[in-house]
Amino acid sequence: MFWMALYSMSMVHFVRFLLVVVLVNFTSASMLFVISTLSRSLAAATFLSSIVILVMLLFGGLLLNFESIPPYIKWIRYLSFLGYAYEAILTNELADLAIKVDVSAAEVKGGITLSGLIFLDAFALKVENFWPDVGILAAYGCFYLILAYMVLRFRVKYKS
Repeated sequence: MFWMALYSMSMVHFVRFLLVVVLVNFTSASMLFVISTLSRSLAAATFLSSIVILVMLLFGGLLLNFESIPPYIKWIRYLSFLGYAYEAILTNELADLAIKVDVSAAEVKGGITLSGLIFLDAFALKVENFWPDVGILAAYGCFYLILAYMVLRFRVKYKS
């Protein structure tokens, strides 16, 4: 599917994309595992999971530009692991991209070539943040998994 979506045809880009996708799945599963261990019922876990995922999506960068978030709630974007994944995926795909735009104007012959960096700048994303974003995604996943273990360890009583 990666190549069907016309992403970069490089194997390096594909492996980086795959790494980010696997880390997002690991982190979201770990986070939802924490929510399910903290909840007393399935209905409560489902409701809380929906709210948490909606907040993550809202502050992840896809629906709101990082620069447009009001200053008093800007800190929430750092809690959204989807924001780190969004930045990693976009920088992976757009950093080396050159987009040729054909213009029918007589004064422009051959079209205009735009760099993918223009689009990254428009969304306030930085190419050098790819590996830190990957590290933060992995750290969030491990944190949620350890937290779920701790909740299970101290909440579930063993029968002797």
